[in-house]
Amino acid sequence: MGWEFRLLGPLELRRDGVAVAAGSVKQRMLLASLLLDVNRVVSVNRLIAALWERDPPTSAIANIRTYASQLRLTLTDGNGDSRLAGRPPGYLLTAADDEFDLAVFTQRAAAGRAAMSRGELRQAVSAFREALARWRGPAGEDTCQSGLLATRLAGLDQQRLTVIEELVAARQQLGENAQLIPELRQLTYEHPLREQLWQQLIVSLYRTGDIAGALDAYEQARSALVRDLGVDPGTELSALYQAVLSRDPALLAESRAADGTEIRPRELPSDVARLVGRDREVAMATGALADVPTIAFYGTGGVGKSALAVHVAHQIAPSFPDGQIYVDLGGPGGQPQAPVDVLRRVIRTLGVPADQMPQSEAEASARYRSFVVGRQMIVLLDNATSAEQVRPLLVGGGGTVVMITSRRMLATIDRAVHIEVNRLTEQDAAQLLAAVCGPERIAAEPAETARLAVLCDRSPLALRIAGARLAARPLWSIGELVRQLSDERTRLDTLAFGDLAVRSSVELSFRAVGGDAAALLGLLGLVRIDEFTLNAVAALGDLPSAQAAPAFDQLIEQRLVEQTGPGRFRIGDLVRLFAGDLTVAGRPEALHRLLCFYLCTARRAWELVHPAFRPARDDGFFETVPRLEFADALAATAWLDQERANLLTLARQVADERAAVARFVPLLLSCLHQYLAADDSWDDLDELAQLSRAVAVRDAAWHAEAEAMVCLAAVCRARGTFGQAVSYLERAGELRRRFGDEHGVADCLTALGQTLVRSGDLGTGLARLKDGAALYDRHGLRLAASQALHEAGEVLCRLGRYAEAETSFEQALAVRQAERDLTGEAITLAAMGITDCLRGSDLRAVGRLTDALARCRATSAHRHSWQALMWRAAAYQRLGQSSEMAADLRSAWDLSRSHGDVNRERFATVLLEKLSRGDEGDLKDRMAAEFLF
Repeated sequence: MGWEFRLLGPLELRRDGVAVAAGSVKQRMLLASLLLDVNRVVSVNRLIAALWERDPPTSAIANIRTYASQLRLTLTDGNGDSRLAGRPPGYLLTAADDEFDLAVFTQRAAAGRAAMSRGELRQAVSAFREALARWRGPAGEDTCQSGLLATRLAGLDQQRLTVIEELVAARQQLGENAQLIPELRQLTYEHPLREQLWQQLIVSLYRTGDIAGALDAYEQARSALVRDLGVDPGTELSALYQAVLSRDPALLAESRAADGTEIRPRELPSDVARLVGRDREVAMATGALADVPTIAFYGTGGVGKSALAVHVAHQIAPSFPDGQIYVDLGGPGGQPQAPVDVLRRVIRTLGVPADQMPQSEAEASARYRSFVVGRQMIVLLDNATSAEQVRPLLVGGGGTVVMITSRRMLATIDRAVHIEVNRLTEQDAAQLLAAVCGPERIAAEPAETARLAVLCDRSPLALRIAGARLAARPLWSIGELVRQLSDERTRLDTLAFGDLAVRSSVELSFRAVGGDAAALLGLLGLVRIDEFTLNAVAALGDLPSAQAAPAFDQLIEQRLVEQTGPGRFRIGDLVRLFAGDLTVAGRPEALHRLLCFYLCTARRAWELVHPAFRPARDDGFFETVPRLEFADALAATAWLDQERANLLTLARQVADERAAVARFVPLLLSCLHQYLAADDSWDDLDELAQLSRAVAVRDAAWHAEAEAMVCLAAVCRARGTFGQAVSYLERAGELRRRFGDEHGVADCLTALGQTLVRSGDLGTGLARLKDGAALYDRHGLRLAASQALHEAGEVLCRLGRYAEAETSFEQALAVRQAERDLTGEAITLAAMGITDCLRGSDLRAVGRLTDALARCRATSAHRHSWQALMWRAAAYQRLGQSSEMAADLRSAWDLSRSHGDVNRERFATVLLEKLSRGDEGDLKDRMAAEFLF
């Protein structure tokens, strides 16, 4: 292979493909200086001027000799011959043309110019690309540059720019204007004072129909020249500006190349280096080509529709040899292009001279179809806004395929496959980040990468911007970027890089919606709930559902809001932040209406499930907006299950608001605490109670503070921290006695009894339960008394006092049946069945437990359903009904598994395994030991 000398980028010296160290800084400068005059003698004085910018040392000549001697040894081959030799008045470095990248660059650039002069455009493009391929970065990038050396290396960089401009000129003549636009934007960004590049960008924009973009590019060029040089644009650039203003037809490209060959347009933008997470969509698109002539991708802004469509087009391009046409229908500034303007631009590309251009849309559409029908072409219509905009450009087959991207689904387009493009999965999001900023950084911080994907809402646009930011800052950790993006006030500003910005993408969709829809979006930016319904949106906007629906549909069509299930929707975090920045009147009132809607509906739901519930009236949050109504307790429970996350999210959001708004939190706790406890949702109850207590203490609301502590005591009791539970209850009882709340004192006595029982002090606990029941009864609170009586019955059962337990349960059941407390009735019936089983009355136990199961299922009391199934299995075992026993065990296992109750699932699993071996033992004893109630 021999020697290789590389100067077009970092200075490299290679021998037989292996890198060779070029020595010290000054030796590298000497080598670079000699390469600039390769195969020519360079005088010592000239080398001194290259190595020292001014005031060389007195030992400069001696130093040059030392550096040259060391370099001569480096450049010596196995035969003892060196490429560097002393020749008066200096030194000579020899290298063949194919050994030196600068020589190859110069030769191929000259070949490109010769091809241009002969009109051989494609050969010119090939030669120019071969020349530019030798470049790996700025000339002598890692070489210390000063004086003459710096000037000459900078001259090489200018030669490279000149060849780039020549390559662009050749490609423009070949009709590749659309492909060139992003490349020219990058070049003008990197070289804002290079007027030729600005001229070429303006011409390409004009030829693709983006006149406003061409004018804007001129203004950018003028601003850069005035700002940095203090001069106005030159004569050629100024004349081009005037030609654009006057729509000079001379600016339009001819339809044929200078060599007379027919132009087959190749306008597709560059394909992405790696398309992540879109295998399914690519397969759907390519698989549909044999059946339909149109592929339509749709999805929210920034989700990667254009990249996907371009990638598919590149994949199938070999099957469409007659060319590919690309049109950005969005137009300059996001303004949709009129179909007639798009048709004229495409027709120009296909060879119609300016003086023969059709005037009407119908004529232009007919002319367009006459060109493409029968040809094998791809027409990619990017950023369409409506079916009306694209319909004149559809061809209905004949060998040409039309691909469309849009934010809304263009459902009225016939003979099309519509493919929705969604956000990436967490795994695909990490892969996209790795593709942009490097896999090693992603592998080093997996947890921060996952958090970054969430902060970017798994949007490909946001992820590419985040990845680009990391790539541009190699010393940053992913955690640093996560820290910046965690500040919601500046997240959208941070998600902007170069010409990419999330805010701009969302704004394009926002401009397409009307007044009511825009106002609704601004109000949705107020809240952070995960999902919402149209009823919630109507309450937020103070609109009847019939009026809110059309406005909301606009948000859905523009993908500002996503549908997650039947009647349920979400707003992405990035769209929510954009919405939060909008100026919308009446935001405090809107938030209050939404809180009223959720609180009033939650109250109504729990009233149906638990008729004993009697919320204290609070005019500030009652009936100010229409609440939902439910057919029965089962429907009410389903709503609570579905909306639980939203209710907790709202509580978190408003806990720090002023007192009039924050009181929503304790009011919600009073409504939900029994529901959450019944479902063993102790973490949720803990969080809500802690928030409520903080609000109550801050706003001096003693009643709310006491209720929060009672709820926290229930959490502690469930977690086994009984001492803390007793402390909470004693403090809550003191508060309630001080303010004369006898009902509240009875609540504390009952809860204290439950806690003492759970801690093992059955006797004292039973006494407190009876005290609570008596105090409830004294004040006519029958349902509350029934709860205390039920709890006392359970304690008596544990003490083996079954007759007394039966009496206590019967008193509780009578009240609960009279008050239609379905949940309480189910729980007490189950307890009575368990008591029967313990007493040996197995047949009566089966009957009571069967009745209990029916009521548990009607009220979604899953834990008590499990309990009833297991105890009924125990009764069946005693009765010798083994098949019924096995069926109940399997049902209990299914129930615990479906609701994620690990302990109960494990218990049922062990029993089923023992049953399969015939050694299940006495189920009654097992249940009494581990799951009595």
